[in-house]
Amino acid sequence: MKKQTILYGLFLTFLLIGCTDDFSYDNLKDFNIGEYQLQAPGNFKLIEQQGYDSMVGKIEGSGVSMSFDYGMFTSPEQNVSEENYTIINEIFEGVRKQLVIAKSPQLNNTSIHISFIENAANDTPPPLKIWSSNLTDSQQKLVIQIFNSITVER
Repeated sequence: MKKQTILYGLFLTFLLIGCTDDFSYDNLKDFNIGEYQLQAPGNFKLIEQQGYDSMVGKIEGSGVSMSFDYGMFTSPEQNVSEENYTIINEIFEGVRKQLVIAKSPQLNNTSIHISFIENAANDTPPPLKIWSSNLTDSQQKLVIQIFNSITVER
């Protein structure tokens, strides 16, 4: 019985540790970057910076800093090594998403690039790219959750 109690206690501890993400659905804040909207924990903030031909800045909180570039010349990652990254390409309702997940988040960027398949002359929003580096595994999971929350307002 004592072994069961110890195992149950260990299981409960791991369960609670695994649930202490900063991405609590009770405390999310919406951020808009152009026509794109994302959700992040309430302690995050959006910091706009001076860009030349696009809107640039950072989204920061919980020890995480993500840079973004929103503009016509923002492009997806090219020639990405599958040895170092997991690459997910999706197309849904005319929106193309490229998610690049570093296998070693402390060393390499984890990023998302979103663009429209349609011609820019059709008044589609410019592409958006957000990336982050030097992440712990739990920070990378948080960043991916934030990336997956992105929606487009057209």
